[in-house]
Amino acid sequence: MVRPPSLSEPNVEDNEAPLSHPLSPAQASPPPPSAAGSPLTNDSMFTPSALLAKALLCDDEDDNCSQGNVSAEERMERGKNKGRRSKQHPKLGGQSSLGGSPSAQPSLQTILRQVQPPSTRTGQFHRQQEVKMQRIRGVLLASLSINLVCGFMSATMTGYVTIVLAWGFFARPSPPPSTPSLLGAKDHETSTIYLSWIALFAVALFLIYIACFGIHSARKVSINHLLRYFWGAALGITPLVLVTTFAFDFYDISRSFIRHHWDGKAMEGLRLVFCSQGAEAGGKCAAPVLGGPNFSSIQDWCEHYHAGADDCEAIKHAALSQADKWIYFMLLSAGLLGVLNLVSLLVSMHLCVRLITPSVIMTYANDNISYLLLLPAGCCLGISLFLFSHTGFSPDHTWFAWSFLCAAALTLLNSVLTLVGGRLKKRRLLQACLVSNAVVVLLLTGLCATGYIIAGELSDQGSFYTSRRAQDIACKIQLRGCCCCHYSESVPDNRCPEWGTDEVISMIAADFRIASLAALLTILYDFGGLITGFLVMKNLDNYHCEYI
Repeated sequence: MVRPPSLSEPNVEDNEAPLSHPLSPAQASPPPPSAAGSPLTNDSMFTPSALLAKALLCDDEDDNCSQGNVSAEERMERGKNKGRRSKQHPKLGGQSSLGGSPSAQPSLQTILRQVQPPSTRTGQFHRQQEVKMQRIRGVLLASLSINLVCGFMSATMTGYVTIVLAWGFFARPSPPPSTPSLLGAKDHETSTIYLSWIALFAVALFLIYIACFGIHSARKVSINHLLRYFWGAALGITPLVLVTTFAFDFYDISRSFIRHHWDGKAMEGLRLVFCSQGAEAGGKCAAPVLGGPNFSSIQDWCEHYHAGADDCEAIKHAALSQADKWIYFMLLSAGLLGVLNLVSLLVSMHLCVRLITPSVIMTYANDNISYLLLLPAGCCLGISLFLFSHTGFSPDHTWFAWSFLCAAALTLLNSVLTLVGGRLKKRRLLQACLVSNAVVVLLLTGLCATGYIIAGELSDQGSFYTSRRAQDIACKIQLRGCCCCHYSESVPDNRCPEWGTDEVISMIAADFRIASLAALLTILYDFGGLITGFLVMKNLDNYHCEYI
């Protein structure tokens, strides 16, 4: 084994022969301090290379390993003697050859880290960050894959339901015998079911597109593409929450809708699917509620139009029961898929933020939040107009519609203030926008809670929603199937016997639930604007002037 020259030996160049005669006394160097047993004081002994050489060649507890050639037997004997001394004198046993306590003696790992150049440590840090980003990217791809699968399943189900419902509408079959007497009535709900399921299908297609774009962005690791995916997902959250809530909360409305539209062309597709063989879709299975306006019961209607047959009600009941179960299964499946899609979408957005950092997100949020606030402003305005047309159907709730109108005006004002204040970087405008946005969030939160409370209390107001009052409301809002709305209001309890009091109340309560749900979705955008404004004001705290 090649031993490096001892620290006490003279330095001999490679191209020179070693000195054969001893040095003169004048030329002799003074003995090193370590020869006398004192600690080393030469600064060169503490350089990383010297410390590494010492750590590799010597035992950490060897006092004289720096003095030259020491045999293995001597090293073992010294180690034994030092062990005995350390047992007899614990306070003296831990002294180091470099002086000081053992805690001052650097370990081998510390020496190796000191010897490593900075570029090596920087490379290790970058490799650790790269491994971390690869893990986040893998989880993001898995979450986006869940989004894609849920989107395809939702699109398949909603597309199938839409085709079934639209089949009769576009096929334009011959109307059932009871339909001519109902042609004069306005049917505002005929297209509602199409719009509802078409909206579900459109949201599913949008989520599929967002998921595909997100997978492409995650594989490419493009900041611009990931930013576009993030804001697209932010826009997709609102309709996803809307349709998911609709799937869970509006089954009773859907059931009443199907029951009262069963004999119309809107349900032609369902009758073709669920009516038993031998019963034509426009025949026995299409019996109207209570036999329609010209008959007192389905039995009378069936005997009149089907040569004395008496099985129309049984055929209709069996088909309608199967259709109700089918719609319930579809709505429940759409709701569960919506929840799973929503959770995975939020996870994907969180991972996207970790990849492109919150500062980059906030930079684009400052530029786009003023335009995003136009969506809740339009939503509040639409709710207000919708409620103004329904204020006569319930007790005095006009203030509810006016509150949404005020929220729409304030949200529009926030959008303008955010746009102007963000471009001018004027502190007072941003502060006014922050305060106004906080007021809108509190107002919409109160309206959301109030709407659900009103919807829950409507059924308890028996003094207001009597049978007579419910039939008057059914005629006023022109619910489909009312036989005798042309009768005078003085005629008691027979203007719209087809609609029960509970069904009319559920229709009115649905208006307030829709308004509350829209308010909840609007809060998401306004709350995002509030957070953005708060962060902007926090970033401007270090400035001491009005204009930034």
